[in-house]
Amino acid sequence: MTPQGAVRVQTAAHDIGTGAYTAIAQTAAGKLGVALDRVTVELGDSTLPPAPVAGGSNTTASMCNVVANACEQIRERIAAAAVRANDGPLAGNDAAELKLADGTVRGPNGAWEPLQSALRRVGPAREPARSARARRMSHPQSARRFGSTRDSRVPNLFTARVLHAYGMGGATGPADPPSNRAALSPESARMPRGR
Repeated sequence: MTPQGAVRVQTAAHDIGTGAYTAIAQTAAGKLGVALDRVTVELGDSTLPPAPVAGGSNTTASMCNVVANACEQIRERIAAAAVRANDGPLAGNDAAELKLADGTVRGPNGAWEPLQSALRRVGPAREPARSARARRMSHPQSARRFGSTRDSRVPNLFTARVLHAYGMGGATGPADPPSNRAALSPESARMPRGR
């Protein structure tokens, strides 16, 4: 995040047409309280931080979770600087209670200041050390695959239908989405009968 409030997300992940650019940008914008047009996402350069292969929504599930965690670290640094500033409107507040929204830093008591003002108080970024927190950056997800064949007695099987269902929770969308996880079972994912 720049002192002007622009956000750049960079990773070696790639988008194969599944909307990773959009999902990653939405995650960063929602978590940092900035407009979507303030976020730039750069993907596909092998000199950037590594990412999983694309497929089965790996990029979206993994990268959105990593971006959300990175944004929380940024919010913590901004909030800490805002509450330490003796001349700022958020001085003395609990940093954990400050929120980033609509280009501002907001306290629970209604006090706020523009995000750009708060960013001026934040020192230069440090490269984080790999920690236990970094190892927890994968997003829980589940997947079920169902298939059927026409005649299992034939040596060359013909697959009549296949259904893939993915439960990714709140990997994308609003910063605090309602839980949308559902149990995936053959009963809840009925396959249409084909000929």
